[in-house]
Amino acid sequence: MKNTIKSFVLFSTIIIAFTSCQTQGKKAPNKLLNNEIAIEQPATLEMSEDSIIIKSQMKAMQKVKEAREKVATEAIQTIVKTQSAVQLLSTKNVSKATKQLKEVSSEIEAIVKKYPKLDLLPIDVSVKTNDLITDISTVKQVTKDAEKALKNEQLQEARALLSKLTSEINITTVNVPLVTYPREIKRALKLIDQGKVSEAETVLVTTLNALVIEENKLPIPMLQAEVLIDEAMARHLEDRTENSAIVINLLENADYQLKLAEVLGYGNKDKMYKELRNDIKLLKKSANSDKDLKELFNKLKLKVKTFRERLFLVS
Repeated sequence: MKNTIKSFVLFSTIIIAFTSCQTQGKKAPNKLLNNEIAIEQPATLEMSEDSIIIKSQMKAMQKVKEAREKVATEAIQTIVKTQSAVQLLSTKNVSKATKQLKEVSSEIEAIVKKYPKLDLLPIDVSVKTNDLITDISTVKQVTKDAEKALKNEQLQEARALLSKLTSEINITTVNVPLVTYPREIKRALKLIDQGKVSEAETVLVTTLNALVIEENKLPIPMLQAEVLIDEAMARHLEDRTENSAIVINLLENADYQLKLAEVLGYGNKDKMYKELRNDIKLLKKSANSDKDLKELFNKLKLKVKTFRERLFLVS
């Protein structure tokens, strides 16, 4: 990472692809692939598309906010000064470079004392959204085409096909490794004292390139599923008798979003998908009764959120 790190990349408006939660008018089974059971898209959605998009954005923005709250702004300047020192050494301005590196050494040591339990210190967070407008049938067909391309050793074609199958918000974090960074700065200073300026420059460049970049993903279909479940619960609590059909419709759409997330490969066919679908199935069966389903809804919401958090951390 030779260029100066920008302190913040502003979180621009996320444009979330609207997939199965489109107005269907009536149920239309998807095309069958390899003798699979057809997965029907839900009927007319009882919730506005704009509302789903906005509420999905809010859930994503909360995760971005959490990531940015961990950013140590005081550490950013140490990176900038290190980069400046590299430039100074390349122009043989050794005395000024030495002065900057001593400042970096002092500052980074203070940071280590401030964050004694951290191995990686976040200094920058950026956000990117990969939209995908599709349905399960299309995803399956594209996957099938990619498999065929691989079989025929058409690797680039397969790569191009599979690269489109993402529906996610990427949160990228740049971290300073607090274990190695202070040590390498001191090593560079020692080399300069020994007159080994070129070697010191190499050490600094290597150290800057060793900043740790973490990428985490928020699957958009899962965010939409959460929003739909939230809305289903709200409608149930509002009037569980009058709104039973709406509740079922929203749950069907949530179920479809979870299926889409699984087909897209988020979670690698984790067993939690089946558990969530079973919970949704139970709620749908109970929606026409006069039972209070608040507890069941809360359990489902917690499971979906926990699952999403787990996928985010391991991505």
